[in-house]
Amino acid sequence: LVYNAAFPNAGAFLDKPVDLQRSVVTLNCLRPTELTHHFGSLMRARGRGGVILMSSLTAFNGSPFVANYGATKAFNMVLGEGLWYELGRSGIDVTVCCAGVITTPNFEEGFSGKASIIEPPKMSPEAVARSAVEALGRRSVFVPGRMNSFLSFIMRRLMSRRATVRLMAKTVEDLSIEDRQTEQHVG
Repeated sequence: LVYNAAFPNAGAFLDKPVDLQRSVVTLNCLRPTELTHHFGSLMRARGRGGVILMSSLTAFNGSPFVANYGATKAFNMVLGEGLWYELGRSGIDVTVCCAGVITTPNFEEGFSGKASIIEPPKMSPEAVARSAVEALGRRSVFVPGRMNSFLSFIMRRLMSRRATVRLMAKTVEDLSIEDRQTEQHVG
């Protein structure tokens, strides 16, 4: 099972309708829970299997302007890490891929602004998928890409949480400017 759905919903939390926020939680938390339970049961019955849950670098700390999304990705990370141990006893490998920016059409369309402080490293979907499959059975949680791993280490181990949240705020806010401008024209 590879659960690779996401709905970042960038922008100020209170400016987004609660129904939209609920949709993010449903897609990013409820659905992977349901699918992992369903397919995990089938895998346990046959004594082997694998589950890859896609998470995000936003799972490691508060991420303003994608706060709800980051919280849902933290849920996936903690769920997957717990299941890595629990299901591993039944022959089921579980890994959580905490990816950074993946150059998908949705990203390119929704985040076409330019970050002024730090330009997040970007990876192709193929490179992230290859890394996730290679990590299955080897690591419970991992960050694909050398630069993403390095930046994640700095932000989680060397910077204060407050400084990390501020850095994320500036980076995501700059990236989501065009998204907010597009919404204003449409609405």
